[in-house]
Amino acid sequence: MHASIRRGGSRMSPSFHCCCIPASAGITASQTDVLGALVQRVAGMPLGEFFRTRIFEPLGMRDIGCAMRAEQAARLSTSYVAGAGGKQYVEDHPSSSRWLNVARFQSAGGGLVSTADDYLQFAHMLLGRGRLQGEDRMTGPRLLLHKSVDLMRSNFLTPAQRQVPSFGYPIWRAQGFGLGVAIIDDPAQQLPAGYRAMGTIRSRR
Repeated sequence: MHASIRRGGSRMSPSFHCCCIPASAGITASQTDVLGALVQRVAGMPLGEFFRTRIFEPLGMRDIGCAMRAEQAARLSTSYVAGAGGKQYVEDHPSSSRWLNVARFQSAGGGLVSTADDYLQFAHMLLGRGRLQGEDRMTGPRLLLHKSVDLMRSNFLTPAQRQVPSFGYPIWRAQGFGLGVAIIDDPAQQLPAGYRAMGTIRSRR
C-alpha cells in the first residue's frame, strides 16, 4: 500500500495502484482502506472524526471508535487466533492491546473496536434500509438511501470468484459480497466452518 495512504490519505499519489482487479483475488480490506482515504480527503477530516459525527453519534453508538482510552482497557476481551494443529494463541490482550494506541492508523477496512450493543444499533440501521429501526417503527435520521442498502446486500461475485478460498476456508460457497459487506445466501454451507467473523479473529466454538 502506498505510503500516502498509510499516513492517512492526506494526499493520493498518481503512482498508486491496486494489486488486483477488485474482488478478483478475494482482497477487500485494502481496497476499503483506499475508500477511507478518499472519504478523509473529501470530508476534510480524519476518518475517525467522520465516523463519529456522521454515523456513530446519530445512531447513539457510544462505545465505538478507532482506539480506546486507557481506563477502558479492562472492558476489552482477549482475542485468539488458531495456529498449527488447531492450538489457539493470544492475538490481542487488554494489557497491551493495539486498540489503546490512539495514534494507530485509522483503517476503513478493519479499524474499529466496539461493543455488541453498538454493533446492534448499526445492524438495526441496515435492517431499516438506511434508517434506525425501533421496536415498532422507523426512528432517527436517515444515514443511507434504501437503494444503497439494497446494493450492499446484493451479491456481485461471479460463480468463479466464489470458488476461491479466503483465509483458508471455502467461505464464498456460503456467501457472496455486496458493497462492502458479505451476504450469507446459503446458511447450510456456513455450518462446517463454525461461527466466525471475517478476518483472522475467530470465536471459540
